[in-house]
Amino acid sequence: MKQKNCFIIGFPETGKTTFLAALSYTLKQAKEPTKLRWRNFNGDHQYLTRLIDTWLSGEKVARTAPAMQQQRLTLEVIDEQNTTYTVSFPDLSGELFQEQYKNREIDKNTAEYIKDCKSFMLFLNPKNLNVPEYISSVPFEERKNIQTASEPKIENNQNEYNNAVPSAVQLVDMLQLVDFLKNNAPYKLSIIVSAWDIIEERTPDHKPEQVVSEQLPLLWQYITSNSPKIQVCYYGVSAQGGTLEGDVNAFLSKFGWKPAERIIVIDNSGNRSHDITLPLWEVMSI
Repeated sequence: MKQKNCFIIGFPETGKTTFLAALSYTLKQAKEPTKLRWRNFNGDHQYLTRLIDTWLSGEKVARTAPAMQQQRLTLEVIDEQNTTYTVSFPDLSGELFQEQYKNREIDKNTAEYIKDCKSFMLFLNPKNLNVPEYISSVPFEERKNIQTASEPKIENNQNEYNNAVPSAVQLVDMLQLVDFLKNNAPYKLSIIVSAWDIIEERTPDHKPEQVVSEQLPLLWQYITSNSPKIQVCYYGVSAQGGTLEGDVNAFLSKFGWKPAERIIVIDNSGNRSHDITLPLWEVMSI
């Protein structure tokens, strides 16, 4: 049995908990072929059952509040060669990562967990990104009329503080912290672009890496320039399969009441599947 620790990074509303719910269901079901299969679970069974039931019902999976975060969830999974992996990861509140950025400190347990990890999953939701406006994108006539540039007003409120800082800056800062804690040792990173169903509607030809390079160029440059230390793979994922609005039964019936077929997974070559275990499987293959 191989022990693997995976640390999940992502700010609030980036799809971490919904991914976990869909992943847990997919590992257990047998109809849709997957790279990994369920064997056992060590953690809060009621917590995991609630997540799966909510996801199956077509309801929005509640984000992980600080009071509800799980310090360690451990899944035993089997791959196609019947090799068993024990995969441990936390389901932490997105606010935790924001507080780390603002307060410039990290708690000891989280730091020790990061040190022990060789695998990381970074979640991004294009709907919630704070992307700055670049000078080059402002028409020349408008630039001529700009007299003074005002600094963003940062209040004491946590959300207002983090909303004033570009998302890429905060994410690069988190990866720099990972590098520091791991003493620049190599690691595998799955970048998961959530809400992929929305991206497909707007830009159907885009690949996950292209979304990151266009919307978060600082993050993309940092990861690319730190290759091969950071061994990265990109995935677009819609764990829900669509927007949960209106008639839930109509939404679920679109997929023939086959829950696993709601899931959208796109790799960076454009290959499409329902196998949400792929990002986890690839990130463990180090």
